Amino acid sequence: MASRNHGTSRDRRSVTTRLWVIIAATALALAMAGTLLTYLTALADEEAAATRSLGTYATERALRESQRFDDLARLQQLANTAFGQALASIDPARVDADFDRLFPLAADGTRRSIDALYDGYTLGDGTRLYGIGAFIGDGRSLDSAEKAQLLAALRVVSRFGEGIGFRFDNFYFFTPKNRLVMFAPKRSDRLLFYRREAPPSFSFTFEEMVQITLPASNPTGTMRCTSLQHILYDRSFRTWTTGCMTPATVDGGYVGAWGVSLLLDQIIAQSIESRAPGTENMMLTGDGKLIAHRFLTEQGSEKTETYLDIARSGDARLARIAKFAEGARRRMQVAYNDADDRYIAAAPLRGPDWRFVVTTHGREVRARAMRLALKVFGIVVVGAALLLLVLHRLLQTQIALPLRRMLDTFDRQQRQTTDREVLADILPVKRSDEIGAVARRLARAGTPPANGPA
Repeated sequence: MASRNHGTSRDRRSVTTRLWVIIAATALALAMAGTLLTYLTALADEEAAATRSLGTYATERALRESQRFDDLARLQQLANTAFGQALASIDPARVDADFDRLFPLAADGTRRSIDALYDGYTLGDGTRLYGIGAFIGDGRSLDSAEKAQLLAALRVVSRFGEGIGFRFDNFYFFTPKNRLVMFAPKRSDRLLFYRREAPPSFSFTFEEMVQITLPASNPTGTMRCTSLQHILYDRSFRTWTTGCMTPATVDGGYVGAWGVSLLLDQIIAQSIESRAPGTENMMLTGDGKLIAHRFLTEQGSEKTETYLDIARSGDARLARIAKFAEGARRRMQVAYNDADDRYIAAAPLRGPDWRFVVTTHGREVRARAMRLALKVFGIVVVGAALLLLVLHRLLQTQIALPLRRMLDTFDRQQRQTTDREVLADILPVKRSDEIGAVARRLARAGTPPANGPA
């Protein structure tokens, strides 16, 4: 009997526990399945949102940067128109005298602008000039036509340079014969390199700034921009700049070019530093050269030169980005790069053959999807825990307790100590479910037979 009672006690403890454990395990499995489904759904939504937002952002930034270059191109075209007008106003009889006074021939054979053109100088017609420095190589070889052009350019760079001073700190005219006239009153070096320090052998004839303006490489005469270059006056080769140039013409013939230089730190401050959270911005040329990057291109840093030519940098990730950006010649492109786990958007800039590129890491996208999934999982777990508590209470009161009473009644029957009325009071005979049916059977079984003992 003791063995039977032990088994009964074990079954009594386990019947609701087993049911509760099964339900709890089912609820947990459903919560995990729901969380996984939520994560996958959220991930698909986040991936679509990431590509959409990156594409929109790259397009908007490219349009903003393009507007700056559009304005610059129009400015240089206007300067060329003004150049023709200024040239027409030059008195041929005074060209040599005026030129020698403003750009005297030095002992080394060069011509430099006089200091007064930087500090402040008033021309005979009352025009006030300042902030100007000039270097003219091989000063003895100039003819009257070139002198007249440089005198006209002097007026134009002063007028237009002052007009754009709130956006650009320089404006200049140069020719492929090493003639340069620049307006840059805010430069900390005060243009001393061109005015005094440049050696007579100084030459920029073969620099990219000249080559991109020559009719052979730019037959349409449109504005072109250089890749990132060392600025001419910095002999330490640590100051980086890019220049945008438009050919200058006289009666349709090429004579030189108008230019504006953008220092690297200016480009980064205006184009790269301003970025959306979790993204990486950069500017590349169409042929795979790095123009600006928050960390890889820094003004005054030796490492900058390492990354200029991406193909030679040895950086495989940058090489993949450059290859992708190369395809964005006419319109924005966006894609997921599985090799680097990055979403990339590239949009072309009008004017220079550049691309604005923005990337974000795939883990950022997955993290956003996971955060949503974990919120759902937390809500489901809390809800399931409350449900299980209620279920546990119901199992105890509606199943476990009635079953214990029936087992106690059965024990009384065995001892023949319970009559039908007593059993009816103890057992849940009024329940309409299976427990009620068992209770009624036990109540009937507890009534002694008619011919049984008194």
